[in-house]
Amino acid sequence: MRVIRAIADQVIAEDTSTGALAFTIGDVETDPDSLTVTAVSSNQTIIPDANLVLGGTGTDRTITVTPARAPSTLSAFAAPGLPLPSARRSWPP
Repeated sequence: MRVIRAIADQVIAEDTSTGALAFTIGDVETDPDSLTVTAVSSNQTIIPDANLVLGGTGTDRTITVTPARAPSTLSAFAAPGLPLPSARRSWPP
């Protein structure tokens, strides 16, 4: 069972970033270092995927989000697997 801990809702001013937002991942069948985390924006004009910077290793991961213009929704995934609803967040809420 894959687990990704939710990130609290964030408000990001235009042309700034969130800074590194910490979250944890896990999977009872897979070593956390073997999991690939992917983040995808719902609107490439507002938050291009290139503006979603992932970091960390093992169970401790981070994401830094830099929006280009206005509200958007992004989803974070812990592979192998499907999107996890608890990881879906909108900026601004």
